[in-house]
Amino acid sequence: MTPPAADLRREFASFRPVRVNVPFDVLFSLDKMQRVTANVLARLGCPSCHSGYDIRFLLESEFLVNAKTLDVQGIAPGL
Repeated sequence: MTPPAADLRREFASFRPVRVNVPFDVLFSLDKMQRVTANVLARLGCPSCHSGYDIRFLLESEFLVNAKTLDVQGIAPGL
């Protein structure tokens, strides 16, 4: 019998950390971080708890610059 998707997600999560790149203004705001955490937990399939997950919130440190407008956008490492 195949385990439910939530069980597979939880098993997978125990092997590697979940990295969340967060901009400065979000990382240092309790309200915003609570909303981000809730969204991440929902994406992981368990919106009410984070036990079993190694969630690492990292200060956004990689950026992409639009050559035409010079707008700066944060990007996730490796993308």
